[in-house]
Amino acid sequence: MKVLHFLLLLHLKILEIASHYECLPKGEITKFNLDKTYFVAKVQVVGERLQGKNYLYDIHYSDYYSSYNDLDYTKKHAPKTLGFHKDCSSPLRNGTYYVIGCFSFVPSDCRIVREFDKLTEKEKELIKSMISSAWFYYLGWYSY
Repeated sequence: MKVLHFLLLLHLKILEIASHYECLPKGEITKFNLDKTYFVAKVQVVGERLQGKNYLYDIHYSDYYSSYNDLDYTKKHAPKTLGFHKDCSSPLRNGTYYVIGCFSFVPSDCRIVREFDKLTEKEKELIKSMISSAWFYYLGWYSY
């Protein structure tokens, strides 16, 4: 009986994991999150499409602010598409600029996504302050 109970719980846990999906993070950009990024950049959504259960957004990089790697490596490996589950409430808008921060070069690891025009002064200063980190190449703040 205990084995059957264990198998039932294991099956339910697998179903829970399989049904889990990622949505855009909410809230402001924090130093804690920025410290985990491989790179931070400004992008524009240039295309969108529904594929399966995900909205895929084609992006164009206009500025790179900081990176754990040098600029050439970052440009080569940065994802060209972002994807989020179709049931998420905050889709990206075509033609709009966003600041993204990615925790790796895998598209699903771009967990910081903020509309550029809605960045607070505090968030802009946090991004600019990454110049003082020995872990990052500071690539500039060319947005003005």
